Amino acid sequence: MPSGTVTELWLLRHGESVANVAAARATAAGADHMQVEYRDADVPLAKLGERQSEALGRELARQNVSGLPVTFWTSPYVRARRTIAIALDAADVGSPNEHVDERLRDNEMSIL
Repeated sequence: MPSGTVTELWLLRHGESVANVAAARATAAGADHMQVEYRDADVPLAKLGERQSEALGRELARQNVSGLPVTFWTSPYVRARRTIAIALDAADVGSPNEHVDERLRDNEMSIL
């Protein structure tokens, strides 16, 4: 196989965020809007999102990606950057190439 050929592409969304939790609560309560104390770009992961990120890391380790040419593209949002940071730590795969790309962020409520 030629060098640089992509053999797999994984597309993932960030782990559950505190805004996801707030949105679910608002929906369950029939509220017209939700309260979140962060700017959208600064919304952190919820505890479940951290556990989901660790699970991603375990899957990366199970897939034996250590030593492979792996590159990650993330949005600049805190929740996306934290998801991959936790996953990489849990996978113990070192520091693969990471690219932060503004085009990968939500423009308006999950519309890319």
